[in-house]
Amino acid sequence: MGHRRWLDRRHRYRHDKKSFDGNKELQMPPSRTSESKILSHADDVNIMEGKSSQPLKKINIFFTLPYWQHNLLPHNIDMMHIEKNVFDNTYGTITDQDGKTKDNYKARCDLQDMGLRADLHPKLGSNNNSKLLLKAC
Repeated sequence: MGHRRWLDRRHRYRHDKKSFDGNKELQMPPSRTSESKILSHADDVNIMEGKSSQPLKKINIFFTLPYWQHNLLPHNIDMMHIEKNVFDNTYGTITDQDGKTKDNYKARCDLQDMGLRADLHPKLGSNNNSKLLLKAC
């Protein structure tokens, strides 16, 4: 399979024939393509932002970040943005900010479907048309 070529040249698994496919792994890993080279190839493709049914016709929003081409691990999730989103969603839910909370009717119905937290299940209002959501905190 060639997966052991990613290990250090002197790693014991590279020379272990018995535990693997009967061969020593002597190949070196392929050379790394720089992000700027990948982006220069992507410039030749007609790219549309957002969803598209055609392959290679859309670009991830991260490619628009100014530092993305210099990112050493571009395949990893951008932790700064993930942390910000988690904080915003948690803070919005705790402070009950309109439009920022993830605690809504649909989420409460999911709790009811899963049989969790019966005290938080949505209730019908007095006129049976309104939906009441009790405070979670």
